[in-house]
Amino acid sequence: MPLMEHLRELRTRLTRALLCIVLGVVVAWFLYSPILDLLTQPIERARPALEEQGISTILNMGGVGGAFQFQLKTSLIVGLIISSPLWMWQIWGFVLPALHRHEKIWAIVLTGLGAPLFIGGAVAAYWVLPTAVELLIGFVPEGWENIISGADYLSFILRI
Repeated sequence: MPLMEHLRELRTRLTRALLCIVLGVVVAWFLYSPILDLLTQPIERARPALEEQGISTILNMGGVGGAFQFQLKTSLIVGLIISSPLWMWQIWGFVLPALHRHEKIWAIVLTGLGAPLFIGGAVAAYWVLPTAVELLIGFVPEGWENIISGADYLSFILRI
């Protein structure tokens, strides 16, 4: 295949991948409320135990545009995640023809093993999150309040 044809194929695949990501972001934007409930559920589950210890925890959207920035960042991240099978398929469709048979087999095996492990890790992290939140916020001195910015909380969730 000539170079220009490869470049056209790459452009087509990247355009499709970008459209998939944009579609995912738009869907996440309109589903922001249930996504926010899902994201704040770990801290809400930890809140009663923290209140028993006399620790007040407040989620805060700092600044004038804090809530908008948080919704935009959340939509971008969730959109990227929910559209990942589609845009990864486009990348795979471009790379696949260049691989030898044994390379294709290894790629399929590693993807088949890696995907369930990744999903399992994400589920385990979400399951552990309330305990981690309770443990870490438990270090707040008595009589103090813990005001958590939305951006910091989102970053914490993504790191776990």
